[in-house]
Amino acid sequence: MKKILLIDPIYNPGTIPPNVPLSKLASGLMQCGYEISVIDFVEPSCEGKKYDYFLDKEQNFINEIKKEASDVDCVYITSGTGNELKPYPIFPRIRKICEAIKKEKNIMIIVGGALINLYSIVYKLSKEDICRTFIDELIIGNEYYGTMNFLCEKPWPKSVVPSWDIWDMNKYPFYKSVQYNVGCPYSCDFCFEGKIYSPKSNLCTLDDFTKSISYGEKIVIEDSVLMSYQNFDDIMTNIGAKNVRFAAYARISEIIKNPDKVKRMKEAGCEALIIGIETLDSSMLKLHNKEIVSYQTRLGLDILKNNDMKVQGCFMLGFPKDSMENMERTIRFAIDEKLNGYRWHIYQPNYSNLGELLRINGGKINVNEHFNVQLNVPDNCLNEIMLLQPELGKLDEHFMIRGKEYISEQVFENIGYLNSFTYKDIKKLIDEMFPKEWILNEEILYEYLFK
Repeated sequence: MKKILLIDPIYNPGTIPPNVPLSKLASGLMQCGYEISVIDFVEPSCEGKKYDYFLDKEQNFINEIKKEASDVDCVYITSGTGNELKPYPIFPRIRKICEAIKKEKNIMIIVGGALINLYSIVYKLSKEDICRTFIDELIIGNEYYGTMNFLCEKPWPKSVVPSWDIWDMNKYPFYKSVQYNVGCPYSCDFCFEGKIYSPKSNLCTLDDFTKSISYGEKIVIEDSVLMSYQNFDDIMTNIGAKNVRFAAYARISEIIKNPDKVKRMKEAGCEALIIGIETLDSSMLKLHNKEIVSYQTRLGLDILKNNDMKVQGCFMLGFPKDSMENMERTIRFAIDEKLNGYRWHIYQPNYSNLGELLRINGGKINVNEHFNVQLNVPDNCLNEIMLLQPELGKLDEHFMIRGKEYISEQVFENIGYLNSFTYKDIKKLIDEMFPKEWILNEEILYEYLFK
C-alpha cells in the first residue's frame, strides 16, 4: 500500500475551516487503496505575538513535515486555503517545505491548488519556472481530478464525500465550508474563478454534496452562482432536511431575477448572503464585465432586507480608470447601508500583460517576483513582513485592507497607475474613512454571518 502525506501549508489561527479539496482527495485516495496522513499549520498561539515567534512556529511546522514525510512514498501540497477558489500568497513557504523534504528523502512532491492555478493560467508563469523549486509535478485546474488522474488508474470511486475526520476538528472554527460546484457563467475581469474554471465544473453529485453536510451544523456554501443551478429546488430541499444554518454567495442579478429564491433559501435555513457590489460607478462595472448597473444594487439590497436576510457586501477599490472621488463615494455608500459585514478588495491587474499601466517605482512589473511573495502571517506582523516583500507583494488584494491598523502609507509610495491615483492614495482613504468597528479580516468575517 502506498503512503501519501497531504499538507495544508496555510497558517491558520483557527479561523479557517478544514481544507475542502484535501478532504475530498483523501476520500478518493483511500478508496483507491492509499494510506493517508495529513498535517496542517493551525497555530492560534501566534496571534498578537512578534514575527520572530511566528517564524519559530513555522520552522516547527516544517520540522514536523520532515518527520512525517520520512515514512511516505509521496507528498501532495495544496496552495489554496479552504476551498478551490482561494489562492494565498505563500509560495516561499511551499518552497521551504519542498526543500526540507528533499534534503531528507528523494520522494515525489506534487503541488496544486488555487495559487498554482493563478500562477499558471492567469499570470502565465511556466511550469518549468515553478518546478525549479524542488517540485516534481504540478496539478493545474481541479485539484481532485488532476491529482487522482496523476496517481490512480480509472475507474475512480463513484461516490466521494470529503473525509472531514482526517482533521482534528477541535482546532477549527464552529462552521464548515462546503462546495457543490465551481465555475461561473459570467466574465467579470477581476474574478479568479472565471479565469480558471469553465462556466460549470462539477465537483460532486448532489447526493455526495448532501452527505458532506452533517445534521444541525453551520456551513458556508462556497458556490458562486448557487441560485442559478437548474436543480436549485432539490438543493434547498436536501439542505433543509439537514436542519442546518447556512450562508451562501449570490449575485445581485440573480436576486433581482428570482426574488422567490431568496425566500426559498431563507426557508431552508439560510441566514446570510455574500454579494458583490464592487462600486457605484455603472461605467466601471460595465468596463469590467460585471453585467449589472448601480441602481440594481439598491433593488437587490431591498429584496434581501424584505426577506430578513443578513448581507455581507463585497466592494472593490482601485479599478485602473477609477477616480478617488468615486472610491470615496463607494465607501460612503457602504457606511450608510449598515450591512452585516464588509469585504474589501483591491483590484488586481493581469500581471501576464506587462504592458499594463501599473508601474512600480517607474518600472514595469516583474511577474516572477510572485515566487517571493509571502503574506500568510498574523495580521499584526503585516507591517514588518510587508517591508520584506518584493514590490509586487505590496499589491495583494486583501492584505492592504487586513493590515489597516498595522501598515503605513509609506509602504505604497510610488506604486500606482500612470496619470491616476497611487496605492498610497487608496491606503489614505482606507485609514481615514473606514469605521473602527469594521472587521477587515475575511476569515473572521465568516463567523459573523451566524451572529
